[in-house]
Amino acid sequence: MIDTKKGFLGPEHVELLDGVFQASQEVGERYLLSLDIDRFLAPCFEAHGLPARKERYAGWEARTISGHSLGHYLSALAVTYQATGNKTLKETLDYAVTELAGIQQTTGSGYIGGLSEEAFRIAFRAEHIGGFNIGEYWVPWYSVHKIYRGLIDAYRLTGNGQALEVVTRFADWAVEGLKTMTEEQIQTMLQSEHGGMNEVFAQLYGMTGTARYLEIANKFTHQLILRPLEHKQDDLQGKHANTQIPKVIGAAEIYNQDYTRESYRTAAEFFWDTTVHHRSYVFGATSISEHYEAKGMESLGIKTGESCCTHNMMHLTKQLFAWNPDSAYMDYYENAIYNHILGTQDPDTGNKTYFASTLQGHYKIYGTHDTAWWCCTGSGMENPGKYAEAIYFEDEQDLYVNLYIASQLDWTSQGISLKLETAFPYSEKVTLTITGGSASAHLRLRVPSWLQQPMTATVNGETEHPYTRMEPGYLSIDRTWTAGDVITITLPMSLRQYTARDDAHKVASCTARLYSPVHWEARVCPRIRLWTKQH
Repeated sequence: MIDTKKGFLGPEHVELLDGVFQASQEVGERYLLSLDIDRFLAPCFEAHGLPARKERYAGWEARTISGHSLGHYLSALAVTYQATGNKTLKETLDYAVTELAGIQQTTGSGYIGGLSEEAFRIAFRAEHIGGFNIGEYWVPWYSVHKIYRGLIDAYRLTGNGQALEVVTRFADWAVEGLKTMTEEQIQTMLQSEHGGMNEVFAQLYGMTGTARYLEIANKFTHQLILRPLEHKQDDLQGKHANTQIPKVIGAAEIYNQDYTRESYRTAAEFFWDTTVHHRSYVFGATSISEHYEAKGMESLGIKTGESCCTHNMMHLTKQLFAWNPDSAYMDYYENAIYNHILGTQDPDTGNKTYFASTLQGHYKIYGTHDTAWWCCTGSGMENPGKYAEAIYFEDEQDLYVNLYIASQLDWTSQGISLKLETAFPYSEKVTLTITGGSASAHLRLRVPSWLQQPMTATVNGETEHPYTRMEPGYLSIDRTWTAGDVITITLPMSLRQYTARDDAHKVASCTARLYSPVHWEARVCPRIRLWTKQH
């Protein structure tokens, strides 16, 4: 049950039905089940000189970023369990939490990261900080941030009370370490990539009411990035893209917990706008070689569209929609989930991509099962369990249908259930059927910005007086709904051409806003077809 009658109706209320997303979710679930939790936990034992049960994974997990994959895996277990109800996922998650609690009990320390604690002793002394590194260690806060998030998700999404105990001990360890640092020293430390440390502390404040956590959330907010955004200044060129997005997500979460931080909302909204409209590719991704290029550029290449960036931009998009349910946010979300995220997972093995190449004729590169523990492997583990997160949004008696993804909804706050059936994007037809209950409610059906003709909706076959709308936004149908009511929706599609911002000779073709003419299963080509016009 959700706590309020406003918010996204997540996987605990929504079940995916037959279609590409359900198929991809099943692949992602099998992938999670194929992994070994003891190998993920190994670095956390070794960081304290304790014997690990199994050998750690290779790749990034054998380097000075170890432990980040454990955090992603915890989050992935939580969201996928919530989506599928697979008890094995929950048992694995609970086991991991118990093991981390055992480390704390054995060592007497709240620290449970996968790196030597020396990395943070250096950080707390504000020594050897520069670029991405703290001393010899590569982004230590980034690494442990994923474990904080994984434990929070274990508590928030599956009700594991021990996870909250473990993560608050871990948080108290950080609070104690930061005590002696000045504001200037902390801001210097934040030059190293640190994930969304401000977000997890703001969330902990919301869950526990412990004031020092909100104080630390603010201290973990990188003012060098936030201040220009608060003044609607785009100072992003040349910066590492996925370092900045979580900082802004964290600022948005601080605003959720403290509405006096109005400037943080301004920063988040401006950042989203400038990233989506001036620093993204046609298929919703951003960055080239992980960095922002000059504003208004869409340079093609092999290392474009880092998957983590899109994963995090979608997370930020949900935050902004919750503040202001503007259909433009869901236009972006739809573009990103269909044209980028869905294609980041190998449909056979479940392995993940790092980049989405836009170089003509290039191919997708998927990671290996045991060695490619990239950052995008981690966020990629989470994606399939999150497909249903943004389909429906409730605000008292208003139900926003944002995405036309085959699914069924248990709208518990209003006591009705419904089924959305469609082959979209292979068909322009969508059917919504009230399958149970009765309630007066306002259906808000998203009108996509890519329509070429008006969207139409009819109720119970009453074709003489259809509901229609052409302009982007939401088509509203207000009535008392009862079991058996059927809403039939038509979303007219046609071939469109997108011209790149930086070169009129670069175009993409699409039907609706779906920019690849190939099925998501095709692994040899990107989901986007870009080419140079021939004269």
